[in-house]
Formats: sequence, structure tokens, C-alpha cells
Amino acid sequence: MSVWKKLVGSVVFVAMVGVAFAFAVIWFQSGSAPPSESAKANWQVDCRGPQGSLNCVATQSLYGKTTGRRLLSAGVRVAPETKQPVLLLRLPLGVYLPGGILLRIGDQPEKRLAVETCTENGCAAKTAVTKDEIAALLRGANLVVSVRDEKRKTVTFQILGGGFDKAYTRLN
Repeated sequence: MSVWKKLVGSVVFVAMVGVAFAFAVIWFQSGSAPPSESAKANWQVDCRGPQGSLNCVATQSLYGKTTGRRLLSAGVRVAPETKQPVLLLRLPLGVYLPGGILLRIGDQPEKRLAVETCTENGCAAKTAVTKDEIAALLRGANLVVSVRDEKRKTVTFQILGGGFDKAYTRLN
């Protein structure tokens, strides 16, 4: 491959990363839509994998009010190896990584989570969910997630707990 092709390829890649970052910043700053009545029971169960070994997750997502793009997804699954519930979070790019993630489920103590990885689809974190946290979600408690953006401004998202009980029942 010639030097010019490598150079052009590198410039195109850098430009694509820059455009993706700009879209991520706009996406992250767009805010989430206020909860509607339909959002109160927006927990869904998604099962994937070969028959007999399905991996099911109760999920809910928040979308930007102006962009319609996903801002936050939360999922609860029961890990097959430990039989314990795990919470999975997917956040947009543009999160200030050293700030981590603050998570509160209902009136349970706040947890600080580290971002585990970021890909072109966003940043991910996970944590074990205690029996008290699951009980709070089953009673309809909200899940509140706070992060800082690239300007270190705190952004808070709220996932409504209504409907979690039905979705979680389907997991077991």
C-alpha cells in the first residue's frame, strides 16, 4: 500500500472519529424526555442465544427528546454461573470516565461504579444487585444514574421502576 493511501486512510479515520465524537456530544447533551404514562411499564425482556441456553435480560432505555437516540439503557439479568442478579448499564460516549457512575435504586445506598469499557455503541458498566435493591425495584422504585459529561457537568437519568416486577418474573 502506498504512503498516500495510508495517509488518506488515516485522515478519513480521524475525521470519522471526530464526527462520531461531535454526534455523541450532541446526543449526550440532548437530555431525556419526561416520563410518559407508557414509560411506567417500559421494562421489556429480551432473550437471546441457542434454545436451552437463552440469556434473558429485563431492560429499559431512555431516549433524547430532540434526537430520539438512546441515552441510557439499564438491564437486569440473573447470571447463570452465580444465580445472582446483575445490573448492566449502557451510557453514551462523552462520559467523563474518571468521574465514574453514581447509581441509586429507590432509597437504597448510593453506589459508585467504574466504567468498564467504551465502544462505538457507548460506555458500559455493571454491578451485582443486592436482595434489597431487587426488592426496591420490585416495589416500583426508580433507578437513578448520574454521570459527568466531558465538561464535568453532572447529568442525571431516571429509569422508572414501574413494570419491573412483571419483567423480572419472566426472567426466573
